[in-house]
Amino acid sequence: MHNDFTLFMRTYPNGKKVVFYHAYNEDGKRVGPWTTNSLTLTAARNYCHKLLREGALIPNKNKIVTFGDYANGFWERGSEYIKNQDSRADITDTYINNCRKYVANQLMPFFSNTPLDKITDKDINSWLLGFKNRKVVKDGKEEISQLPKHLRQYCFWHAQCNVGRGGAAGAFNF
Repeated sequence: MHNDFTLFMRTYPNGKKVVFYHAYNEDGKRVGPWTTNSLTLTAARNYCHKLLREGALIPNKNKIVTFGDYANGFWERGSEYIKNQDSRADITDTYINNCRKYVANQLMPFFSNTPLDKITDKDINSWLLGFKNRKVVKDGKEEISQLPKHLRQYCFWHAQCNVGRGGAAGAFNF
C-alpha cells in the first residue's frame, strides 16, 4: 500500500528548489507531477492534504482552461513565472505592471474566454491585424493603437502574419 501522494524536490535552472508531487489514480498508477509552489516539504505536505480533502489532488483533465484562466495572476510578483524567471536578473515592478496592463487591455478582450487549446494561428493573425483598426486614448488624445515593437519584429522576421505581399510588415507600414 502506498500513500495518496509522493513529494519530491525539483531544482530550477536558476537554482531555486520547489516541491512537486505525484499522486495515484483510481487504478493505483502514479500520475503527475504537479507543483505545490512550496519551498518546504511541510508546506507542500499541508498543501497536498488540503487538495486531498477537497478531492482535487489530481487536477481535473476535463476542465477547460481559457486564456483568461491562464493569464489570471501570470504577471504578479508572486507568480511561478516571475519567481522562476532566469533570463533576467531582476524584473522590475514597472515592467510587471506594464505587462499586466498590456494583457488586460490588449489580449484579454480578444482571447479571455477562448480555451487555450482552441487558439489558432488564424485567431492570432486576426488579433494582430486588428491593431491597425484599434483606437486608444493616450495623453487625452485618441490615436491608432500600435503593435508592440517585439510583436512587429516577430511578425516581420518570422513572416507569421501574411497580409498582401508584405506580410504584417505591409499591414503595419514598418
